[in-house]
Amino acid sequence: MARRALSLLAVAAVCAAPVLADGADPGRTEFAIDLQANAVVLDIRLNDIPLFGVEQPANPFPAQVLTTVPINSGLQPGRNVVTVRHSEVPDPVMEGRVVRLRFTHNEAGSFPAPFSGDVYALDLSIPGAEEQPFAARLGETPFISVVERPEVVDAEGTLSMTLDYAIDMPESEWPGGEVLKKDMATRVAVEGEMRRAHAAFAAGRDGVLGELRPMIDHLSASYGMTPDTFLDTLYAPFVDPSQGFALRPFDAEEARLELFGNGRLATLVPSPVVFENSELQETFAPDLFYWRDGSGTWRLID
Repeated sequence: MARRALSLLAVAAVCAAPVLADGADPGRTEFAIDLQANAVVLDIRLNDIPLFGVEQPANPFPAQVLTTVPINSGLQPGRNVVTVRHSEVPDPVMEGRVVRLRFTHNEAGSFPAPFSGDVYALDLSIPGAEEQPFAARLGETPFISVVERPEVVDAEGTLSMTLDYAIDMPESEWPGGEVLKKDMATRVAVEGEMRRAHAAFAAGRDGVLGELRPMIDHLSASYGMTPDTFLDTLYAPFVDPSQGFALRPFDAEEARLELFGNGRLATLVPSPVVFENSELQETFAPDLFYWRDGSGTWRLID
């Protein structure tokens, strides 16, 4: 049975609205990473949140892949830190390790071919020429600027870079949260919060809007949608029974505590909040992250 965590970093925007003078309107502008990969395991993170979901942050690419990954929902207005961890994949289908990332933006709903056009801030290749660990080429775009160029930050060859995104959306509060401890107290607190989220999903649309509103507000804003439109489209499998997905009973027995967001976000992996489509034999689990504010209150990611 296929199991997938629904990471909304990788869901496309579909609305349209004008581009604002001081920043890109997320309803009209899809920020993305064009990706080419072969014979490599990649763990790409945006502000230390895995691009490929929390259940399998390091994603293997045994054969050639050429795609575009939308990232609106993971962005903060202003500075965003991107890290790229990479390693060889065992027994690749195609020999020859290739990694290429291009940070770009397009008109929402236009779906251009990956690496087409000349609107990009950074084009990154791993490895570079003549045994260099990487090669980076800077481009020009009105809404993305490279603040800190890519650099190798550890012995494993992890790359880190900082890009500034001019996107017209509210700034999240969670980056100012406490640095969490990976201990039983955190585990118990997060399990309790995820039980509340499970109950909200069980209550249907109104429950989701009531209990998960901070996350829904941020995700909908990142795509230029109202919360209701977001629920009707990108979150439909979780709130619309006609989509064929049913909520499983809450089960955290096999889950482990994991920290992300530079230690400020916590979740349980595998998620105890799971939707199943028995006909398709597929499951979806929404990424649910929790943080603690200065008063000690646990809050859902915004």
